[in-house]
Amino acid sequence: MRAHKKFRAFYALASLLLLTSAAEARRVNARFFLDGAAGVSIPIAQSPYADAFWPAPKLSLRLGAELWLTHRFGLAPELALDGAPLISRGDDDVHAGKGRFQVGLRLLAGFGRGHAFFGRFLLGAEVINQTAGFTTEPGLGMQFRIAHHAVAGFTLGFPLSVYHFTAPERSVVQVDFDLLVFIGLRI
Repeated sequence: MRAHKKFRAFYALASLLLLTSAAEARRVNARFFLDGAAGVSIPIAQSPYADAFWPAPKLSLRLGAELWLTHRFGLAPELALDGAPLISRGDDDVHAGKGRFQVGLRLLAGFGRGHAFFGRFLLGAEVINQTAGFTTEPGLGMQFRIAHHAVAGFTLGFPLSVYHFTAPERSVVQVDFDLLVFIGLRI
């Protein structure tokens, strides 16, 4: 008899959770987003890295979904693809380029009529001259609605990349300061 009461309590709890999640799912306002960004990436890490390269132009493509859970709070899973040249301070020539592939999440705080502040955190991989490393990027930004399906804004990011080289055996940590402006589509 005791197992029967436990089953009935579990069934009641599961029914309540399923009914609640179905009601909550209808309230979520979901929008696809695609942002194109351009700006500058400034090396700020350890002196060998920061002293070896000039600030460089950076391009980024970001896509994902904005999931507005309330009128003022949302989450946005995102995929980001970034690229920038590495311009050597020694001879002002481009010796390498770096590409970054990251996935992450934005926490959105809406205000006004479609504007938002957001914090973002991304994890992924970065490649410099066929050498791959781990990268993470905390950042923040702001977006302003400029048309029914369009936004413009800016992001500040601090990508941190770690590379491990075998010949000679060493690890390199790179930190940049990225300032980008973007134009985006929200559907």
